Amino acid sequence: MKKRLLLAAFLLTFLFVRADNVQTIDWNQKSTDPKAPRSLVVLPEGKYDPTNNVLWLKLASYESYTLEITDCNGYIVFQSLVVTDGTNQSYILPQLEEGIYNISLAGSSRNYVGYFTV
Repeated sequence: MKKRLLLAAFLLTFLFVRADNVQTIDWNQKSTDPKAPRSLVVLPEGKYDPTNNVLWLKLASYESYTLEITDCNGYIVFQSLVVTDGTNQSYILPQLEEGIYNISLAGSSRNYVGYFTV
């Protein structure tokens, strides 16, 4: 019984430590479509892994977006064209210094902004 408790404690600790490395990106919709109520807007899903410099994005819509990541001084540190299809997509980012980074997805019908920290 003691071994099981120790194993469970170890696994929970490992999961919490592992979860701390991957950050969820907080999103806001920058401009709203007057035809769609705000409650119907589905925000993108985004996660950032600072250990491996990997960004994961998932958008429910099928559209092209411009992805832009800027540092706290407004300098662009990463820019890419994103064609979404409802699946997870990953992007390897350059080595980022500690700080707050803004992320924006600009599409023809919707724009989203978010942030994450390193």
